[in-house]
Amino acid sequence: MATLCFVSQYLSSIIHSPPQQCQSLQDIYSTAKYLWHEQRYSEAYRIFHALGEQQQYKTSTCAWYQIQCLLALNHWHQAVLVCLDQAKNSASDQWYLMAADIYMNRCDYTLAWETLNRAPDTASILDAKRLAYEGIQHASCVRRNDILDKLPYDVAIQVFLCLDLPSLVRCTRVSKRWRQYLVYSPQLWNELEFSKQAANLPISTINAYLSRLGKMPLTKLVIGHQQSDGDGILMALAQRQCYRLKTLIISDMICTPALFFNALEYIGSTLDKLHWGGVSLRLNDIIDTLPQMCPQLKHLTVQDCFTSLHDARLHNGAAYRLEYFGDRFPTTFTKIIEDLSLLPHIESLELTGIHGLTASYLASIVVRCPDMRKLVLNRCLVNIIPVFNILQVCCPKLQHLEYERNRYCQQFDQYQAAPSRQPNEKIHGPLFYKSYYPWKHVKIHLTHMLTDSAIKHFLHGSASSLETLDLRGNTLISDQGLLSNMPMKNLKSLFLRECYSLTSKGVSTLLSQSPLLEHVNLSHLVIINDAVLRQLASCQKLQTLDLSYANLTVSEETFRYFIDQRLHTLKSLALDATNISKELLCYSMMKLKSGTV
Repeated sequence: MATLCFVSQYLSSIIHSPPQQCQSLQDIYSTAKYLWHEQRYSEAYRIFHALGEQQQYKTSTCAWYQIQCLLALNHWHQAVLVCLDQAKNSASDQWYLMAADIYMNRCDYTLAWETLNRAPDTASILDAKRLAYEGIQHASCVRRNDILDKLPYDVAIQVFLCLDLPSLVRCTRVSKRWRQYLVYSPQLWNELEFSKQAANLPISTINAYLSRLGKMPLTKLVIGHQQSDGDGILMALAQRQCYRLKTLIISDMICTPALFFNALEYIGSTLDKLHWGGVSLRLNDIIDTLPQMCPQLKHLTVQDCFTSLHDARLHNGAAYRLEYFGDRFPTTFTKIIEDLSLLPHIESLELTGIHGLTASYLASIVVRCPDMRKLVLNRCLVNIIPVFNILQVCCPKLQHLEYERNRYCQQFDQYQAAPSRQPNEKIHGPLFYKSYYPWKHVKIHLTHMLTDSAIKHFLHGSASSLETLDLRGNTLISDQGLLSNMPMKNLKSLFLRECYSLTSKGVSTLLSQSPLLEHVNLSHLVIINDAVLRQLASCQKLQTLDLSYANLTVSEETFRYFIDQRLHTLKSLALDATNISKELLCYSMMKLKSGTV
């Protein structure tokens, strides 16, 4: 017996002894277990969460420990969410059982029953459902008050208006009383959002929801998955007299172009936001019809479609690619596109994956939007220099630009032999000066032509007002391009991922000039040293920092100083695939909060 006691005490001392310096993820895991045994649940939870979610190390075991830590800290609702999140990615029923146990321990057998109903019917689930059902009948069960008995009609309606469509539909199954109440409250059904990617949306479903409106107009329709019967949906909208529609979002629909434009003529007079995706319609046809059919349109998004095969109006400008900074279209072409019908109320325009887009097509579109504040060009075939040249003379009120080069095919506008031009046609002074509407948000991704000179002129006069600067993947940008203008004193978001020409000194200077920084991305860079990290430590409002795949040449003292300084503001620190030691990685995991813990 004495021998057994000695062995037990020895094993216990090994298990619960303070861990040695971390050399691997297993050592970090052991540190977290030690903190858990020592009832330091907050620190243990942070490490288990980082190991499981960020490092993908022993995800199931780390999730179990997260739940135990959260329960010990009385964050039971968050523990349930962890259980349900794990249940989505696991074939095991243990996570449903664990969530149900949490509810049962709180005598909330109704929620335990509802949670178990989500799980497949195994023997363990059926036994737990029986216990939950018995608990519902017991006097100690938490009783649910019907909000329809407690709340005034207007307040109850506001509660239901906070729910998305799937949740609202589930509420109709609670009881006959709830179903009658919800189905005959038309204001709950005037915004319909169908977003399940794999689900087919029958016309009968559309008609069923539209029939609940009565005389209430449909104001919003979102269809987020592919629909082969687009004609049926358009006819249903026209037949139900949906002529007060404010928002129409269709991500991928196959329909007859003539029928779409006929329906748009009927439902488009009040449209505020239109989002179209799909190859059934051509971009130029959409743009040409909007001035007459959607006079109040403010937000337009078009994705994954083609431009028109041929437009005689743009023929004169087709040969001009504006590939040198400061180039302009010839006067004859400019006059033609300036005479096109305007979209005077457009505030934001987003074009994503437009096949066949050229500089002349783009110019003919943006010139129609004199009040545009935001322009987004994703997977764009027109290179960034022609875009700059177009924006020099169009959209004077533009303050938000997002651009991403199409990486999967050759762009139309690359440096190549320019078309012959007369000497007097060349070139205006390459200068942006937006004194009344300076840039506030600039996002330019993955170009091979953005140089120091181009970015210097583009940001001229806007540096002091800029709030977001995202230059991911622009390998030609150096310190000179970013520091040649005035300091960016109002900058809140700075993303310099894969900007390989920058130096440590330049980045440190830029950080020192931007005291309001909240979000910084310096991933994939090899210039992160003590000076850069100490400058980041002085950013009093820093919330997120991404150093993934970066080469960190920082001392242990500097790294710990950074963590200690930004302990209360930093919400996310990404260190994936960095060369930082496991001891410092563990220190950052343990100190930085994860959510509320």
